[in-house]
Amino acid sequence: MQPEDYVGLLIFTDMRYTKYIFLFIMASFIGCTAGNESLKVMSFNIRYDNPSDGINSWSHRKEFVVSFLSEEMPDVIGFQEVLAHQLKYLDEELEEYTYVGTGRDDGKESGEFGPVFYKKNKYELISTSQFWLSDTPEVPGSKCWGAQLPRIVTWAKLRDKSNGYIFFVFNAHLSHVSEFARNESVVLILDKIKSLAGDAPVVLTGDFNATNNEKMYHTLTGHWNHHLPLYDARQQSKNPPVGSEQTFHGFGSRTNPIAIDFVFVNGYFNTVNFSTHAEKKDEMFISDHYPIQAELQFNFKRNKSEKPVMKLAQTLTAPYFLTNKIIFEDNVLIPLKTKRGDDTIYYTVDGSEPDSSSIFYEKPIILDKTATIIAAAYSNNMNPSKSVARTFIKKQIEGVRIKEVIPLPDETYSKSGFENLMDHHLGSENLKDGSWTGFNGTNVDIICQLPERLSVNQIHLSVLSDPARWIISPSEIKVAISDNGYEYIEYGGISTLPSYNTSEREQLLLSVNGKKTGKFVKVTIYNPGILPVGHPGAGNPSWLFIDELHIN
Repeated sequence: MQPEDYVGLLIFTDMRYTKYIFLFIMASFIGCTAGNESLKVMSFNIRYDNPSDGINSWSHRKEFVVSFLSEEMPDVIGFQEVLAHQLKYLDEELEEYTYVGTGRDDGKESGEFGPVFYKKNKYELISTSQFWLSDTPEVPGSKCWGAQLPRIVTWAKLRDKSNGYIFFVFNAHLSHVSEFARNESVVLILDKIKSLAGDAPVVLTGDFNATNNEKMYHTLTGHWNHHLPLYDARQQSKNPPVGSEQTFHGFGSRTNPIAIDFVFVNGYFNTVNFSTHAEKKDEMFISDHYPIQAELQFNFKRNKSEKPVMKLAQTLTAPYFLTNKIIFEDNVLIPLKTKRGDDTIYYTVDGSEPDSSSIFYEKPIILDKTATIIAAAYSNNMNPSKSVARTFIKKQIEGVRIKEVIPLPDETYSKSGFENLMDHHLGSENLKDGSWTGFNGTNVDIICQLPERLSVNQIHLSVLSDPARWIISPSEIKVAISDNGYEYIEYGGISTLPSYNTSEREQLLLSVNGKKTGKFVKVTIYNPGILPVGHPGAGNPSWLFIDELHIN
């Protein structure tokens, strides 16, 4: 009997016995097959077609990409950031390959692809599909856990025609903004590898948008119950890795070497060689990432992990508020919901972190005074969610209006007038829908007029912190008060430490407390200045985004 015949048994036999038959096949291969047991696997983020890349735009690089691949001739390539027309070009030019994969936006042609290319004369495709990195992985275009864009994993089950070996390839591209999303994504990937590939040989390629210091990496390479461990091919390589330690360089703009592209394998592979290809032609880079390549050897004795076995569980998505209203008059109903719909919510209103002994959420919460609601989701067999918090403010002063804003906001993000600053609602995720007022690289004075001379106790300012989009929270807020609108005296202020972490996005409510009487209030909001070294926009001015100003 030939190895191909054993593979046929694996495919058509009752799935209850698949594990045992697979082990039998592996043992048979060791004794009866003398064919080629090596596998060259590449991971390559080719950079989406962005005409503003100048000399490094796709129209200039595409022939360079094809000539490089035609010279290297890996057996399998996991690509990232491939647009439909780029995919068509690669498919036409790489004649020895075929591919699987769909667009991440709709599961068809829209958005970036993460295709898996493989040599069509060497491998037979047994099955393929894709899933989205969200808590609804079968829903095209779905996103979760703070990721700004939908992220997709393409997988293929392949059979080597020459020796009958069957293996799986998974190709991923993780969130560029959310560390939490990246970790939850790899938990999902591990679960999918288990359910789809079982105990078969697995290769995982991808742009993980994180280094080996991040939690995501340690989750991916941990030893979890009911999961075969994965190993970093670079670290596992028998021969010293060749080439740069850097994989992402931003067309030469990033000087500190970081590796965020990886090839992972389970114990059925040994890595013989690993290389990073720092390809450049004159002033043109092959991409903003360097392609990486692992030469693998099938190992049917399977490497055993010495790490302790732990329990792997996903973390629930935090509950969310079904209202964006934060200012109310007499009382307000605050409804909460979970992403999956049937998770349990516990909450507090005393400032403490909620747990399973806190108030059980059954129906919308009624507030009749200023309070902060902190809530978290719970469910069996999953880790509790992060908590989510929002402050709701009871209105004390009527008739406040904005008299002047200096300087005027950027017209791209702001409608005429400043109604949105006192509409009692938070701004939306769409920065251009008129719910935000944006200022670039400047401090801001907002002068408000009260209906009469009144005692002022609090000033609340709602702002956005979204460092990935160069939006940084204020470094300082100062408030002054006046009877006539000309002569101001100090009311109070606060200083903050703005975040530049591009993996975090947060709407912040900043408050200044005091007790002074006047008719005019001037709120000065200080821009944190130039984006620092280490930020992708280093050297550029930061933005201030404000969606609500309230005086009590």
